[in-house]
Amino acid sequence: MSSNIKLHDIWALRRVDNENTKGNLRSAYLEFNLTMNKVYGNTGCNTLSGDLKVKEDTIYLINLMVTEKYCEGFGNEQEYLNRLQNPMKYSLNGLELTLISKGSVLTFQKVD
Repeated sequence: MSSNIKLHDIWALRRVDNENTKGNLRSAYLEFNLTMNKVYGNTGCNTLSGDLKVKEDTIYLINLMVTEKYCEGFGNEQEYLNRLQNPMKYSLNGLELTLISKGSVLTFQKVD
């Protein structure tokens, strides 16, 4: 865990593919708990949790469970969840976390 300790925090989604988040996605976040190897979060509509594996510069979110609350006008939730299902290369730059997977770029800001 020592080399990845800075990941152990709460990260708010700020940009998707270099575009600022809009609508419900503005309240989406991920919380990485490296002590318990768990991820928690919110899609902006539904809560999520699952197992977390960090290997070198790659994050794996495994066995994600998501609540199934209906949210009006929130069609981009499944697209966001699909992005999280793939292995993601990560980089940290100050208070910013970037996750890259299959050409998709998610940018988060440390909030805790």
